[in-house]
Order: sequence, then structure tokens, then C-alpha cells
Amino acid sequence: MTLFKKRPDVNYILINAFLTSAYFISAKLGLLFAVSVEQVTLFWPPVGISLAFLLIFGKKYWPGVFIGAFFANVLTSEPVGVALIIAIGNTLEALVGTYLLERFNFNKSFVSLTDFIRFIILGVIVSTVISSTVGVTSLWLVGLIQTDDIIRIFGIWWLGDAIGDLIFASLILILFSEKKLFWSFEKGIEFILIIIATTLISILVFLSQSIIYILFPFFVLGAIRFKKLGSVALALIISVVSVWGTFFQQSGPFYIPGNLELSLLHLQLFVGIVTATYLGLAIAIQENAEARDRLQDLNTDLRKFKLAVAYASDHIIITDADGKILYANRAAVKTTGYSTKEMLGKNPSLWGGQMPDKFYEKMWNVIKNNKKTFRAEVINKRKNGILYSSAIGISPVLDSIGNIAFYVGIERDITREKEIDRMKTEFISLASHQLRTPLGINRWYLEMLLYGDYGKIPIRIRRVVHDIYKVNNRLITLVNNLLSVSRIQEGKPLNKPTETNVINLIKEEISRIKPEADKYGLQMRLHLHKSKVKFPLIKIDATKLANVLMNLLSNAVKYNVINGSVDVYAGIAGKMIKIVIKDTGVGIQNKDKEKIFQKFYRTEDATNMRSDGSGLGLFVSKSYIDAWGGRIYFKSHHKRGTTFYIYLPFQPKKV
Repeated sequence: MTLFKKRPDVNYILINAFLTSAYFISAKLGLLFAVSVEQVTLFWPPVGISLAFLLIFGKKYWPGVFIGAFFANVLTSEPVGVALIIAIGNTLEALVGTYLLERFNFNKSFVSLTDFIRFIILGVIVSTVISSTVGVTSLWLVGLIQTDDIIRIFGIWWLGDAIGDLIFASLILILFSEKKLFWSFEKGIEFILIIIATTLISILVFLSQSIIYILFPFFVLGAIRFKKLGSVALALIISVVSVWGTFFQQSGPFYIPGNLELSLLHLQLFVGIVTATYLGLAIAIQENAEARDRLQDLNTDLRKFKLAVAYASDHIIITDADGKILYANRAAVKTTGYSTKEMLGKNPSLWGGQMPDKFYEKMWNVIKNNKKTFRAEVINKRKNGILYSSAIGISPVLDSIGNIAFYVGIERDITREKEIDRMKTEFISLASHQLRTPLGINRWYLEMLLYGDYGKIPIRIRRVVHDIYKVNNRLITLVNNLLSVSRIQEGKPLNKPTETNVINLIKEEISRIKPEADKYGLQMRLHLHKSKVKFPLIKIDATKLANVLMNLLSNAVKYNVINGSVDVYAGIAGKMIKIVIKDTGVGIQNKDKEKIFQKFYRTEDATNMRSDGSGLGLFVSKSYIDAWGGRIYFKSHHKRGTTFYIYLPFQPKKV
């Protein structure tokens, strides 16, 4: 029952009704020009209207074509069955034409000559064969045309449909696709004057035996000044006037006395050829104009790009595939001290070549063999012999088949930044060294107070002393981390490798952090994976490894949830010791993941939970692990916890 209660699509009905009306009215108008057979005419606008309509609004509106075609035909003298078959042919013609054009990516705006050629072949020539074949066959079967007339009637039917598609479909499609139908006042007046002049000259030509060629300049003018719309509008005017003059006035250059059908045939052939020629010309002119505009825009963009590169603050060079310099901007001249003339044709080793050979081997392997961007910090030498530091990025540019066409090198002088960073590191190192001794002395005295070396102290004062002791220890940890950072940046971290049992070290660090974990109800669990390979003793700085483990365990406890858990897994993975530390804490947001190992970086969640962190623990930990030839990474889900993975080689590198 719901099927009958469903409301019909009013818009669909209205649009189909409009298409039916347009088809019927234009069909009855076209049938006025029928000559030998009442159902066949050389002037058939509805075919162009239906094709354009289905292309614009969709094939679902085919019922409007069918109903309009059926009523247009049934109101002639043919039987209802024949009218039904012809209507089916008319509908199939529009549907097949639409399908073929869409299938071959026809652009309804006629943006290129390729689109126009597709329209001519598929819409004008091929699809119109369907209606002609169906219609002529049905008329012959019921005896309305004789066998000897089949080819002639088929030609008239097909040509009428083809001209209808060519003029009316193209006109409607162009009108719907034009972005700017309303020009300036002056250009609007110009268009109206051309239309009036073309109409008057057409009337003159087709009311007399004037030379038809005097119309051609108007076609050319319309194509040049008003492109596609101008050409098809003038074609429509000339088509209407020429049919009126030839058919009703029986005059004009194509009129043959006593043979009106042949006169109209010659006329429509002329109209079709001229329309196709000048519409194609207009499309070519517009395509060329748009290409010229695009080229001009590209040239403008290229000039802007060249200026941007030329005046960029970073040193930019372009080399060929062999590394010979093809271009160098002003910053390159300023940075290196060499003129552009001195650089062109040379290699960047002109100011480079200060790094070890292995560095350049790696660089060429990345950019030439792997065809990837290479980034690094290097030492280069200016023309005056002064060394400077640079951050470089070299990218290969590939051609259409994947071969290297050239390289783009971008270099930024970071000498001043490195100097500032060095001064900052030296200050941190000096300050840390100066703080370390008094902080150590403070801890010694505080421990003596807490252990009663100076006698028993009241509980209230003992609590205060204990708080001071905790703060002093945090400061010592911070100073030690700052010293570690300073040494790491100087490339000379102190290292005292000893034979170390990693499992025992893990157990010791878990025991140290467990009292803190107990305060928050956290479960600390150690899981040792069974393996055929015995855990080896590795030669590593046990103090630094303990520092790494404590940094990770401390974070897992501090940023966990009440009654959560911390699980530590240890096992063998190939020739590496694998340590996994998993917590149920706040996790790390996606925006923080890339920065988590940067020095002094703390996440917003960590800062909100604990304000006493330094943001150095993970930086120091990663620096040590990388230096040992190991690897550290993590996986985290915000509000669901974090898991850190550590891989240590059986034989760590010597730092």
C-alpha cells in the first residue's frame, strides 16, 4: 500500500512536461517543411532539443522525448503503430547520442576541437542513423513509401536530423555552458548589430539570386568577435531565413524551379557545411585564445617564480644530472663569495668538499640511486677561505620516464645559529658544573639531618627537611640531564662501558621506582620472554642505561592513572635485546608524537599533570640508544596508554 501513497516527483513531471511540449511544438514546426512524404522533413529542430536536454539534465528524462515524438507523429496521417515505432526511434536516437558522447568524455562546453569532432561524429552523424533507419523502415513496411524511394527518403530524414543536432543542440549546449552571456554595453550593441545585419543580408540573398558568399564575412566576424555563440547564432538565423526564402518564397540561390525537395536538400547541405566549418573555426579561435591566456599566466607565474628564487634568502642552485651548476641565485653569491659566472659549469665542491668522503658517498647514493631528498648539516668554505656551517637539502627532479633531469640544492647558512647554540651549551655546561657541587653538598647535609646524625628532629621539621631533600634531588637530576645534553651536543658524552646484566639492571630500576608506583596503586610487572638464546652480558655504560630505564619507568608511573599498571617485557629479538615498557596512562596525542624526543619538549597533558618535568629525559635516552647503535620508538593512543620499544645490540657501539 505504501507504493500508492508515495508522492510523485513534481519536478520530474514538470520537466518532462516541458520537454514534451518543446519537442511537440518544434516537431510540428519542422513538419511544415515536409515535401514528398508528410512524416519526413529536412528541417527537424526537436532532435537537437532532445539531445541537448538529455545531455544537460540526464537520460532519465527520456519519457518527455518519447511522448512528444509520439503525439507529433500520431497527429499526421500515419497509423498509431507506426507513430509508436517512430517515437521509439526518436527516443533511442537521443538516448544513444547522449550515451556515446558521455562514454567518450564529450565536454558540453565545446572546450576543444576534439569535443567538437566527437559531437559531429557521435551526435550528428552516428546517432541520427537510428531514427532514420527505424522511421524509414516502418513507413516502408506499411506502404507509405515505395522501395525505390527508401534511399532518397532515408537521406532526407538523416540530413534533417543531423542539421537539427548540429544547429539546435550546439546552440542550447553553448547557451547553458557560457559563463558570460551578458557582455559590456558596447559589446552587446555590437552583437545586436551583427545579428540585424546578418538577418537583413540573408533576406536580401534569399529573396533574390544574390551571391551566397557575401554572408561568409559575417560568419567570420561572428566567430572572431563572439566565438562559439556568435557562430551558432548566425547559423540559426541564416538557416531559418534560407528555409523561409527557399520553401515559402521559392527564391534564392538554392531554389531549383519545379524541384523544391532538391532545393531544400542543397540548401541544408550548405547550411550544415557552413555551420560545422565556422563553429569549428570559432572553437579553434577560442581554444587558441584560452591557450594563449594560460601561456601568459604561466609566463607570469614563471617570472614570479624566478624572482622569488632569485631573491630568496636561502642559497639555491640548480645543477644538471652530473652536478654541473646551471643556475645560482643571489643568496648563493652572497653566501659563498663566488660570482654567478664563477659558479656556472662548476661543481658545488667549489665551496664544499670539507666533509669526509663517506659523507659524499652517502649523499650521492640517496639522491642519485635512491632518487630521494638528502638533508644534512655540513661545513663549507667561502671564497675567502673562511669555513661556515650550512643546513642543506638536495632534491632530484625526475623527467616523465623517471630519469634524473637535474638537481635542486637549497642551503642555509647556520653559522650564527650554531655559534649561539654553542654558547648556550657552554653556559648550560658551566652553570650545571657550578650547581652540581653545592647541590651534592646539600644532599649530604640533608641526608645527615634525616638519618639523625645531628640528633632527633621534630616530625614537623622532619617533613619540611624531607620535602627540601626531594626538591634537591630533582635539581640534581635536572643538572645531570643538562650536563648529559651538553656532552651529547658536543659529541663527547662520557662513557664507561662495563659487562652488564640487563635483566638485573631492569629489576633494580623497577625496585627503585616501585615505592612511587605504590603511592598511586599501580601494578608493576616484569615479563621475561623465554628464548633458546641466553641473555648475554653486554658491554655498555650501566649508569647511562639505568638512566634510560629510569626515565621511561618514571614517565610510565608519573603520567599513569590511579590503579593503573606498568608492564615491562624483556626478550631476545635476533641479535638484539628487546625491552618493552607499557603503561595505561594518559597517552600521547598525535600532534605531539613527532616532537616527543626533542629536548625541552613536554606535552600539554604532561604539563597539566606534573609541572616538575624538564623535557630532557626522552631526548637524553634516545641520544644514548642511538649512539649505542640501538633503536627506540613508541606507540600511543591518547587516554589509553603508551608503549616504548627499546632494541639494544649485543655489542653496543663505543661512544
